[in-house]
Formats: sequence, C-alpha cells, structure tokens
Amino acid sequence: MENKGLEVPEVYGDPALLLAPPEGTDRRHETRELTVIPNMNEITKFKSHPAFISPRRPVKNVLETIAASEVVVGSSLHAIVLAEAFGVPCALLRSAVESPFKYSDYFEGTNRFDVPTFDDFSSAVAHAKSIDKSTYEPLEAWDPTLLRESFPSDLWAPPRQAH
Repeated sequence: MENKGLEVPEVYGDPALLLAPPEGTDRRHETRELTVIPNMNEITKFKSHPAFISPRRPVKNVLETIAASEVVVGSSLHAIVLAEAFGVPCALLRSAVESPFKYSDYFEGTNRFDVPTFDDFSSAVAHAKSIDKSTYEPLEAWDPTLLRESFPSDLWAPPRQAH
C-alpha cells in the first residue's frame, strides 16, 4: 500500500477460509480418524502413511476428506486452513522445505500469534486429538466480513447479456 502507492483494503485471511464443507458433508459423522496432508514438496515423506491424502487429488475429494476427518495433521498450509474453516481439529507439522513465513502469515492474519507447530509427527497427532471439539473455534478472533466483501466475485459472474 505504501511502497506502490496503491489504494487497497487492509484485509487479512486466506480466501480458502471462505469455503464451506462440500454439500452433503455431515461433520457429526466423521469417517476418518486421521488425515495426513503434507505440503506438495513433502509428499514422498508421508505417502506411505495409511492416513495420507495427496494434496494433488481433485479439490472436491480433498475437501470431502478433510470435512470427514476427526483430525488433520500436515505441513500443507491449505490443509490446515480448510480444516480450521470446517471446524476440524488440526495440527501443523513444520515443513522441512517451506519457509515458516507463509504459515505465520496465515496465523497472524487470523489474529493468532501463539499457535503451536510441531517437528514431531506423534506430537502433532496427540495435540490435534487432545483438542476439545465441543469448544473448538480456531478462527473466533477473525472476522471474515472484510475478506468476503473484498473478494472479486464479479470476475466469476456469468457475462451479462446485451439487450
């Protein structure tokens, strides 16, 4: 805003936060105990885990899987963003290949400055499973209104017909 002289709204939050669980998904009936979704650069590190889901799967499949999970653990930023948006307890594994900036930027953009992250897979799973689902509101300090209002939805609107 200052360096480029542009007038833009001061809005924080990843647009994926505006996604809702896929239609027909019932969060009261989780079908997966654990889902593991790594950053795309760490797929080989986790693909042998029985709870592994590739972040390269079709979007609808990934969304349905996250929404049907009791807990999500991974180094994929968007797996964490979506789990939180859907109210699924989750834990972030620190990536061995990604800069921590994008993760801290997301957490700080949603008004959180002390979110635990983990180097150890077992600790991350234990943390996610220890979260009380009945009171879990990871985004309670973040208001989606400004992000929703600033989203350029008109770019995807059908073209208007000339009369």
